[in-house]
Amino acid sequence: MADQVPEATVTAWALTVPEAMEDEASGLVWTAGCAGITIEKAGADLIRLVCFYDDPESHAEEIQEVAAQLGAAAERIQVPNPDWVQKFKETFITFDVPPFRIVPDWVSEPPEAGHEKSPHVIRVDPGRAFGTGAHESTRLCLQTLGALGPALGHGPRTLDLGCGTGILGIAAIRIANAKVTACDFDPLAIAVARKHARLNQVPLKLLQMDGCRSLRPSQFDLVLANLMAPFLISRVEEITAVGAPRCRYVLAGLLREEEAAVKAAWPRDWRVTSSYQGEWASLLYERP
Repeated sequence: MADQVPEATVTAWALTVPEAMEDEASGLVWTAGCAGITIEKAGADLIRLVCFYDDPESHAEEIQEVAAQLGAAAERIQVPNPDWVQKFKETFITFDVPPFRIVPDWVSEPPEAGHEKSPHVIRVDPGRAFGTGAHESTRLCLQTLGALGPALGHGPRTLDLGCGTGILGIAAIRIANAKVTACDFDPLAIAVARKHARLNQVPLKLLQMDGCRSLRPSQFDLVLANLMAPFLISRVEEITAVGAPRCRYVLAGLLREEEAAVKAAWPRDWRVTSSYQGEWASLLYERP
């Protein structure tokens, strides 16, 4: 009989790569269906990525392909079963994206009183839906919203397209008392956004739908679309259709190298402003 793996351990895949390749290796592993990664030193200028999967054997071929791309070897190892929730809580702490302050729900102490830099507090309880404010693309959206705040007026009609956790819609409410419709194709995202609306005590009109083609044309003053470049390109007509005259569109989720392709697809006579953080780009379009 084969040895039983103790409940306290799980099978994982380990890749040892040069430290300089950490970002590239992590990105390739995530696209291979990885459920979680821990990174540890493995000697001078080397790191070891320990990659966890719900079913490691079903991803054996994928992880071997990733290893080949990196010029590394992949090996099966037995490691302690990680408590991902606790690990995440240890690393996800209160942080500022002025004028917003992102506060984890498990942080019991109230935000600093009179905090001038980031007065708009958004509480988050990160789950599996995308968008906690930590990723560069979400930060870019929050920064753009912060800069737009004074020009948005009171109560702009806002669409949070592909809302994920709902953080962008909540930010729009915080800064401009926006009337927000938030939609997403993923039922999990809708559930998480609903939870965050309750957590922050704000109203979100939540719709589970694919894109926004079912929405009435010309009804929004602000559209927040933190999505991937192919979606922003292929759905440009339906996204632009929902904006009223002088609508502002905040587009993110695209890499710098994808910026030109997105701009080529979107109306060329609209004013556009670019922002960057790391390898990510954000575009602010203003409809005439």
